[in-house]
Amino acid sequence: MIYLDHAATSPLREDVLVRMMPYLTEQFGNPSSLHAPGRAAKRAVETSRLELAEFFGVPMGDVYFTSSGTEADNIAIFSAYAARKASPGHMVTTAIEHEAVLECANYLESLGVDVTYVAPDRDGVVSAEAVANAVREDTFLVSVMAVNNEIGSIQPIEAIRRRLGGDIPLHVDAVQAAGHLPVEMYKDADYIAISGHKFYGPKGSGALISKRPLEPRTFGGGQERGIRSGTENVANIVGLVEAFRLAESERESVNRKIADLSERCRREMKKIDGVHLTVEESDPRIVHATVEGIDRDVLLFQLDKAGIAVSGGSACQAGASGASHVLEALGIDERNRAALRVSLGRENTEEDVREFTRALRDILERKRQ
Repeated sequence: MIYLDHAATSPLREDVLVRMMPYLTEQFGNPSSLHAPGRAAKRAVETSRLELAEFFGVPMGDVYFTSSGTEADNIAIFSAYAARKASPGHMVTTAIEHEAVLECANYLESLGVDVTYVAPDRDGVVSAEAVANAVREDTFLVSVMAVNNEIGSIQPIEAIRRRLGGDIPLHVDAVQAAGHLPVEMYKDADYIAISGHKFYGPKGSGALISKRPLEPRTFGGGQERGIRSGTENVANIVGLVEAFRLAESERESVNRKIADLSERCRREMKKIDGVHLTVEESDPRIVHATVEGIDRDVLLFQLDKAGIAVSGGSACQAGASGASHVLEALGIDERNRAALRVSLGRENTEEDVREFTRALRDILERKRQ
């Protein structure tokens, strides 16, 4: 199997698994316990917290471990809502956010919150000026993702932060950016959500870096300073931070390799009749296209039969019958077209790209015949 769906999830690195194993076996203590096994587990959690805090240039107390990027997004958004100064309040986000943000926004609308959805340009990028101009006196949060999970467009987070100043809280869903783009591009946000399995860490691991007070979303034993109670998953926390450390240490060399593969993939896809790249400029890891004359699920099934794993967009929308809200925001009509997302990873090779483009060409030629 040629795996080209890293935006959905990435394989767990063996060296990360090795780092996790002691906390799945002999060092199994509960971090809340006062005996030696519990203290050892607590040290592992707090050492990991300190290491992640240093990457983002924040105090340890600003780092909260979660079960996912989705949970981190939810905690940030509802905390900002709880801290609003005017009721019902106003939120600014974009029309191409992940469902973890859009569903929160939809729910807040049901509570009376006014939400402005800033539209992107044809390349899937929102204007910092448009985001800033949408802010009102009662705006309690601006939420803009760093990298779009479907088309890979990179948002101008640094410019948005400058335009907003320090008064308006900025939340960044950095799930597709963390471990791949420089932390400096998004670390000045007030809330930052990351997810371990996007950078070769374990599934079920995430973190929220928050420079503002948070409101609890899960009540119980008071773990994570009372914000999300529940016994900490020590192995996943250790794995998340180790994966992030390794990703940061190799980021430049891995990105150079992926940029070369991405350029080759784009060049070959452009040669295939009926294949149209969605955006020209994006994070090199993600190559998105629409394919004429074939159903999305048929195309994905045929590629899977050929031993190639890709997707039609967000893994969180798999099986959804509706059109992609991201493509709709770009003005792309999916009727008679299949959305196709190729997302490259550190283990991919030139041969993988050749096999994929060859299989795609063969499938479309057989379909036309």
